[in-house]
Amino acid sequence: MGLQEQCGLLTLPPEIQTKILSHLAVFFGKSSIHAVLKTCKQLYEIALPLTVKVFRNTVPWPGTHGPCSPARNIQFLRYILITKPWLAKHVKTAILGRFSTDHRGGADGNETAQGQESIDREELAVYQQYIQLRLRQLASGDTASWCDSWVEDLGNGTSDAQIALILLACPNIRTLYFEVSDSNHFVRLLRMVRDISARNDQPGERGSGQDDGHCTKTSVPLCNLQEVFHEQGGFAERQQDFHIEASELFALPRLRIYEALGVQGTETAAASFETLPLRASPVEQITLSNSFCTWPIWHILGSCKELKKFEFSWYKPPWLEAPNLLMPVDIMNAVWIHRHTLEYLYLDLYEELDHRWDPDESDYERLYLGMRLREMRSLKTLVVGMQALTGMLASKPRGHHNMPLKVEGAPRMVDCLPDSLQCITIHSCGEAILDQLQELVNCAWQGRLKKLSYICVLYDDWRANQKEIWEWHQKFPKRPEGGQPTITAAASRTKDASMHDSFGVFSLSDKGPFNAISKIYAPHLRRQYLERRMNIDYWNAEYNYQDDPNLFDDTYDKGYSLVWLPKSVREAVEIEYY
Repeated sequence: MGLQEQCGLLTLPPEIQTKILSHLAVFFGKSSIHAVLKTCKQLYEIALPLTVKVFRNTVPWPGTHGPCSPARNIQFLRYILITKPWLAKHVKTAILGRFSTDHRGGADGNETAQGQESIDREELAVYQQYIQLRLRQLASGDTASWCDSWVEDLGNGTSDAQIALILLACPNIRTLYFEVSDSNHFVRLLRMVRDISARNDQPGERGSGQDDGHCTKTSVPLCNLQEVFHEQGGFAERQQDFHIEASELFALPRLRIYEALGVQGTETAAASFETLPLRASPVEQITLSNSFCTWPIWHILGSCKELKKFEFSWYKPPWLEAPNLLMPVDIMNAVWIHRHTLEYLYLDLYEELDHRWDPDESDYERLYLGMRLREMRSLKTLVVGMQALTGMLASKPRGHHNMPLKVEGAPRMVDCLPDSLQCITIHSCGEAILDQLQELVNCAWQGRLKKLSYICVLYDDWRANQKEIWEWHQKFPKRPEGGQPTITAAASRTKDASMHDSFGVFSLSDKGPFNAISKIYAPHLRRQYLERRMNIDYWNAEYNYQDDPNLFDDTYDKGYSLVWLPKSVREAVEIEYY
C-alpha cells in the first residue's frame, strides 16, 4: 500500500475502511489482510477483526481432500479464547478439512504425536471453565459428563473436539464448509442447537430478543449460520453417514443454502429426515451433487418451508449395488410440494445408467417427469436430461437391451413445460429430440411459452448421429415475424466434459482435476466451471477450456474439454439473436 493510498484511506469513515479492507480477507488463496496490520495503529484496529473473518484449516492447494491440522486448531483456539477473546465474534466463515474422533491427532495422526503443538494444563483449564459455563447456559439437563469427555478429548488432541469448541466460541459464523467427518462433539453441538431452536419461538438468545439479526447476551452457537457446504472425501469412507450432520443442520434457524457433494444415502438417511417437522426448515436452496441416493428424497425437500432452488446430479459408483434407483418421477414427487415457489431446477440423473429393467414388470412412467412439471408455476430455469423430459434415450445403456429407447405414451415436452419458464437446457441428447425441439421453438415463438427466451441443447457426441443433427439444424426455419425473441443454441460435448458433475471426490493427478466443483479444495476452479456451465455467452463463444489458461492452471488436461460444433455449423445452429 503506497503512502498516498494509505493517507486517502485514513480519511474515510471506519465503516468504509472496514468495507474496503474486508476484500483482503479471502476464502481461498493467500490473504493480504495481515500486511495491513503493520501500516499504522488506525488501520491495525480496523484490520485486526478481519484477520479472523475466515478461519480455514484444510490441506493446502494444490492438494486433494484430507484432514485438517490439529495444530492449526490449537493455535486458533488459543487466539480467540485466551489471547484476544473479543475477536471470536468476528469469525464469519469456517472452512474445514476432515476432522476426527481419533485421539492420535486426527486423520493424519502425526502432529500431536510429534509434539508440534499441544494444549497445556493452564489452557485446558480455561477451556474447561468456558465449556462448563456455556453448556450450563445453553443445554438442559446434566451436562457434566459431556463436558468431561469434551475436555478429555481436547487434552488428547482430538480434532473433532477442537472444531466443536471453535464453533461454540464463535456465535456469528455465517458460512460453514467442511468435509464429512467422523464426529462426536460436533454432532452433539448441532443437536443441542436443534433442541434450543425447538424450545424457542425465536432463534438466538435464550429468553430475550435479537440485536440487528445477531445473537445477544447468551448467544446460541451456529444460530446465525446461513450457508453450509459439506463434501465426502471418499466413497469408501462413511458411505451413508452424511445424514448424521445434515438432518441436524436443516433444523438451524437461519440456514438458507445447503449443498452436499458426494452424498451417499439410503433409507437410513430418510429416517433421520423424518424426525424434522414438515415444512419447518428455512432452507431455500438445496444442491446435492454427485449423489448416490436410493431413498425417497422428498424427506429432505418436504422439511423445507419454501424451496426456491433444487439441484441434483447422480453418480453411481460401480462397486455399489442399487436396488431402488432414484428416478425422475421421484424427483417430481419431491419438488411438487414446492410448485408455487421453486424457481430453479437442475437434474442430471446419469441417463446412461443400466436400470436393470424387466420389460414385464417395470413402470416406465417413472423414467420421465411427466405432466405435473407444467404445474411448477414459479419455475424459471430448467436444466434436465432428454430422457427425464421426454421419455427418450439417445442410446441404450451398454450391456443392457431391455431399457426402452422411447416410452410409449410419454407426453410431448411442449405440453409438460410450465408457462413461467424462461431458460431451458436439455442435456444428454440425441437425434430423437429433433422433432420435439421444432415444436418447442415454435411454441416459444408464437405459443403459450412466451417467456421462454433461451433454449440450449447439448448432444452427447458418443451417443448421437452428429451428421444428422448438423444437417437438421442447418435447415432450421427462421423466426416468424412477430414471434418471441429467442436464443437457441446447440453444442456437442465429450464424455469427459460431463464428468465434472458426475464425480464426488476432488483430487489432482497427471491428467488434471478429477472434480471441479469443490468449494473447499478448489473454489476458483468451481467458480469458473459453473460460470461456463450455465452462461449463455459461453455456449456460443469462439473459445473452449483450452483457450483459458487460468481455468485449471498448468494441471488441466486437454482431455477434459468441450468439443464445439464447427464454426460453420455453429453459425447455422445459433438460430436467432435479438
